[in-house]
Amino acid sequence: APRPLRLTRLSADRNCRIELVNHEDAPALSRCDQAIKSGPLTLSGAYLMNRGLALPWSFPETMWVLKGTLVYGHVCTVSRPRRSHSAGSARPV
Repeated sequence: APRPLRLTRLSADRNCRIELVNHEDAPALSRCDQAIKSGPLTLSGAYLMNRGLALPWSFPETMWVLKGTLVYGHVCTVSRPRRSHSAGSARPV
């Protein structure tokens, strides 16, 4: 499985808005629904340097273009929509 891309030389205590510029090229072959394919993410520099960012699956002759913007304010968390496990019930993922 591909390893997450760890970014370097970021300020650990600052937030970055990361966007997959060519998200329309992301194939449906990816391992799972990835938040980066849905839209921009706001993550701390510490998270991006330590955990990294999982990119969608790609063919060898392709590449992903990321755009990063420094964000001022508090750290935002990435949340996923709730999935229904049975009729009428839902629990967080």
